[in-house]
Parts: sequence; C-alpha cells; structure tokens
Amino acid sequence: MDLFRAYILFVVLAALFMAGCANVVPPDGGPKDTTPPVLLSMVPADSQISLRPARITLRFDKFMEVKELDKNMSISPLLDIQPTVISYGKRVEIKITDSLLRPNTTYKLSLGNALTDNRENTPYADFAYIFSTGPYLDSLMYEGYVLNARTGFPDTGITVMLYEDTFTDSMILRRKPVYVTRTDLRGYFNFEILPPGNFRLIAVGDEDNNYLYHPGNERMAFSETIVRPSVDAGLETFLYSFKEDRPANDTAREEPQAPDSKSAKFGTGPGVSRSAKGATVAYTVRVDTMNAEKRTFDITRPLYITLRDTSIRIDRNKIFLSYDAEGIDAESVTDIVQSGDSIVIRTQWLQDKVYTLRLVKGWATDSAANEVPPGKYIFRTRGKEDYSELRINFADTLLNRDYYVMVSTEKDTVHYGLITAAVSLSYLAPEAYTVMIFEDRNRDGKWTTGNFLERRQPEIMIPHDGKVLLRPGWENEIDFKPYIFKPESRKADKFKQAADHEPEKE
Repeated sequence: MDLFRAYILFVVLAALFMAGCANVVPPDGGPKDTTPPVLLSMVPADSQISLRPARITLRFDKFMEVKELDKNMSISPLLDIQPTVISYGKRVEIKITDSLLRPNTTYKLSLGNALTDNRENTPYADFAYIFSTGPYLDSLMYEGYVLNARTGFPDTGITVMLYEDTFTDSMILRRKPVYVTRTDLRGYFNFEILPPGNFRLIAVGDEDNNYLYHPGNERMAFSETIVRPSVDAGLETFLYSFKEDRPANDTAREEPQAPDSKSAKFGTGPGVSRSAKGATVAYTVRVDTMNAEKRTFDITRPLYITLRDTSIRIDRNKIFLSYDAEGIDAESVTDIVQSGDSIVIRTQWLQDKVYTLRLVKGWATDSAANEVPPGKYIFRTRGKEDYSELRINFADTLLNRDYYVMVSTEKDTVHYGLITAAVSLSYLAPEAYTVMIFEDRNRDGKWTTGNFLERRQPEIMIPHDGKVLLRPGWENEIDFKPYIFKPESRKADKFKQAADHEPEKE
C-alpha cells in the first residue's frame, strides 16, 4: 500500500513539474484575412437622379476605418466645403453640405482606398458614388495626356482642371476650377460624367493642393483652344508641362558649383582660425588628400576653397600650386578668383600628376585682421583611363535645322550646342547620361520655357531612348534614337483586360 501511495505521489509531482516547465503558447489566431470588405448596402442607391443627398450610408461586412482621406477623396464638380466621411463600426457615413450642390448637375464622389477594414487594413478599393441633382446623368468625357516638356516623359500626378467657358486667364491665380482629376503613371487623365459645353483645360503641379496656380513655383500646362466633351473623347489632346521662367540653358563647362561638402572626401581637414572666442573653421579645401597615390581630382573642373564667410580677404601672391615633374616641383600658371565665400583656382591640369597646394603665412585675413592659418594639401589628378569618351550620331534630318543637343548627368550638363554634325565628347565621368534634343523655334540659342499669360507654349525636349551608361577607359558610340511616347486609352486597356481573361479555345 505504501508503494502504491509513493507511486501516486511521484506521478502528481511529475505532472506539476512538467506543467511548470511547459511553454505557454497563445492560441493560433488563424491565417491573415486578406479578403477585402464587402459592401452590403448603400442608401441612397448609386446613380440616382433628382437627388440632393445630405447623407450617404454604407454598410459593410467588417468593422471599417477611414484613412488618408485627404489623399484619396475627390468630388467633381468641386464643392467649397469637402464632404466628411466617418466610420461607426461596420457603418460608414458620408455627409455632404447639400445646399452647395448645383442644380441639374451630375456629381461623382470618389474615395480611392480610404475605406479599409480595421484589422488587416485591407481596402475597399476605388469606391465611387454618382448622383445627379437634375433629371438625367451626364455621360460625356474628355481624356488626354500630359508630358513634361523639359524631359519628354509623362508627367505623373499633375492636377488637370476644367474651367467653364467664362474663364479668364487671371482666374487661375484666385479661383478654383469646376472639374478636377490627376494623371496616372502614364501621364493619362480622364474626365467622366461631364455635361455638354465649352471648357478651358489647364494642368497644375498643385504642390499645396489648393487648386490654384503659383507662377514660377509650380509646373503647369494649358490647351490653347476651347475643349468640348464628347461621347468618345479620343486621344488628340497632349499637354506639355513646364515651369515659367526656368529655362534649362546652362552650357557645358560653364561655371560649375562648388562640390557639396557632405558628398566629398577631404583629407587634412579645414583650416582653423583662433580668436578670443575659441576655434572656428575658417576654410575648407575641396580636394581628397587621403592618399596621394590614388587618382581622385577631376581635371575638368577648378579647385575650390570654401571660406567661412565673405569677410575673409586673400592675398593671391601667397597661394601657390605646383606639381611633381619627374621629381622636380614645377609651379602651375593659375587664375585665382574670389567669389563670395569661395576661392576658385583654375589651371591647365595635367593627367595623373601629384599636385601640392600651399597656402603660406599671411595668405588670408578675417574681418578682425586675424591671419587665417596656412595649409598644405597634396593630391593626385585623374588620368585619361579614368574617363570615358562618347560619340553621338544624328540623322541627316536633324543637321543644320535649329536642333540643339544637351548631354547631362543627374546633376550637371556636360555639353550643349547646335547639331551640325556628330558630337564627340571626351573626359566624361563614367556614369549614366541622358541625351536630349529640341528644336529652337524662336532661334534664341537656348531651350525656352512656356508662359501662360503670354500664351506661349514651351519648346519640347525629345530624349534619347534610354540612359547612356559610360564605363572608364571606354570609347562609346551611339546613334540618337528618339524616345517615342505610345499613348493607350483607358478603352484600350479595357479591351486588353477582356482579351487577357478570355477563355482559351481548345
């Protein structure tokens, strides 16, 4: 009997021990629910006529949230007071100031992806509600594309606006449009449920989302003629966006900007000026002095010294630049210019040479007559093998016909000129380049932007089809091939989607 009691006690203790050591795992919540919410009812129903709804009630099968309404909601025609959208569990209410609704007008309210379930944030995508305050629903449309005149590529996300035919040019600065839409990733825009009539068509890169135009700060585009909605708008409309008074006419090898101190490497550090207030940085030499065996200095550019402030004055006779000529220091002929807070030193740079910049005692003084400390900076220039060459061939139809070519990196223009023959460029940094041409219609020798009040359209850039990637030491040759924009209407997309989903025939 004692043996049996001992056995029972052992079993109980073992069970308690195992329970204490076991990991407590919460119950599995099951797979993530990615199915979108289902709209169960809508009151009043969609596409009603003779309706002035103050409240629209939506009921879903899931608990709902309203997110990023300012980015997703739009109503067309515009209202002075935007509708409010609030979720109450599985119910969503849209409230409209019905006194602002126009008579005999068709409205479209879009919420995009603002309505989501409150657990997995799965959206009820592209919600739209249409109603008319009159006896019928308008059904006309107008579509087109907006291309950026400066790049030749689609202008995505620009706001496209329709004004009534009573519009005057100055209204774009102070009055909101009637109908609004945005371009998609193809630069395509489409107005739907429009009434018959005459409209003015304008696009604005509406940075502050106020549906007004700020000249010089925002890009814009405009149609020179009145537009009229139709049953099938077609694709004849192309707008070309631009920024006013911002011509891209910088020429190759023109005065470049000093390198950004955040992106460049500097070896021996800045010069330090000491005063009663302590040490302050007086200047920085924009060269890499970390390793004189490494070719780092770009021979196509000047050497820059950035000063602490414009009050510093220099003595050019105490600034020396020399290079190693087979073991002998040879002085370089230099042109030294102080411009604002920069000193620009130009010379005929030699390839793959070790240079020494010497700023000797007394070379500069600050506003308090304190001497700026001297410095010595040793660096090596790049050689020909560190650069690339590029030859661009053009069709005969572009030669001697007021066409210009511009070759650029992401930050700079390296060539700009009239096309009279093939263009050959050397000493190019090995990186990606864009090649663009344009017709100089006004023959002023530069790319000219547009001006809305002067009713002047911009000159249109035509880019080469694809980036040109240059590698060090290579000789590259291309034939200019213009990028051709291929428009596709929404109707064409629908036909394509239908064809993609058509069952295969056996």
